[in-house]
Amino acid sequence: MSDIGQLRIYVDEQHFPLYHHMGKTLFQQNSQFFTFCAMIGKKENQKSLVPQKHELCRAVTLSEHEWTMIKSVYYKENGQLGSYKEMTQLMEQYAHAGLTQLLENDLQDLVSLTDGQYHFTKEDHDIQLYLMEYTLRVKDEVPF
Repeated sequence: MSDIGQLRIYVDEQHFPLYHHMGKTLFQQNSQFFTFCAMIGKKENQKSLVPQKHELCRAVTLSEHEWTMIKSVYYKENGQLGSYKEMTQLMEQYAHAGLTQLLENDLQDLVSLTDGQYHFTKEDHDIQLYLMEYTLRVKDEVPF
């Protein structure tokens, strides 16, 4: 992990308030919601560049479990591990696409776009219920 140094994780400026809110309420850290969104992007096989970068957190704050997921996704896509910077940049793209997909298809009734940034308009329990229902629905779609 010493290769991480001062590496940062970035999200879209528009999405930052959502990450910030989720990291203080329904998830223990911003990085957990970031990883959740990245896994949605990966599941949908969608990634997109982050247009207006805003620092979310330092990469050293990611847990061992989160790094395992990041490394697994990168390895599956590239056939080898990359640098921590390469791996986090890939996950930033998946997280951006994943959250965008949620906003466009599933969260539209729970958020509003004000002054160029998304904000939740519903109570935390409504958001938590939605995310739980979404996770269960997606789990049921996986053909295992």
